[in-house]
Amino acid sequence: MLLVATLGLAWLAPPLARADTFLGEDGEAQDKGGGEAGPTSKKKKKKKKAKPQPVAAPADEEATVPHSDIATEASDDSGGQAMPLVFSGALGSGAGYISGQITVGYYFNKFIGIDTSYYYYRFDNHDSSGQQYGPEVDLVIRAANPTIVTPYAGVGPGHSKWQRTASGKVFDASSSWTLNEFVGVDVRLTSHFGIGIMRKQQTYLNDPPKGFDDHNTAEAKSSWTTNIGFRMAF
Repeated sequence: MLLVATLGLAWLAPPLARADTFLGEDGEAQDKGGGEAGPTSKKKKKKKKAKPQPVAAPADEEATVPHSDIATEASDDSGGQAMPLVFSGALGSGAGYISGQITVGYYFNKFIGIDTSYYYYRFDNHDSSGQQYGPEVDLVIRAANPTIVTPYAGVGPGHSKWQRTASGKVFDASSSWTLNEFVGVDVRLTSHFGIGIMRKQQTYLNDPPKGFDDHNTAEAKSSWTTNIGFRMAF
């Protein structure tokens, strides 16, 4: 009777574990295919990595200025000579004469450039008259600075040709190589326009022209003139 009761209980009791499940590492029942056996299984949470935050620069560090900004500031403080091409003109006058000069210059930087000029001089006094003209090429040095006033100086060779008359007759017509020296200042009114004042000495390297007072006597080897004119830069 006891044996029959024992066999009956064994038949009615459910199996403790299915043959297709096994205990996982955490003690949870899992199937052989690697799946979770029930809703009670916990998924492993992945740790989120913190994003690196930008490091603020120390307050005492100097900010880097872009090259374009540096160039702009240098151009503003160039003393009026940041542009390579310069056109200028000047007029001079005195007792019985008038003179003019046109100059085209190219500047390698704000300090050094080359000017090519052409000048004309006209004299009329009673029965005497004359004209003189010629080109010249000069090396120019500029004292560029942040102000609107820029001093400069130059020197270079030239060639002068003239003709002089008295009572309608020509008494001297010749030419000579010259050496030209000058100093002056440019006053910048805008970025492209200004005025200039120049004091110039011209020295004849050959025989100078003959004088109007005495047609047989030559004039001085050197002479000074003062011109005031405009200046444009591009």
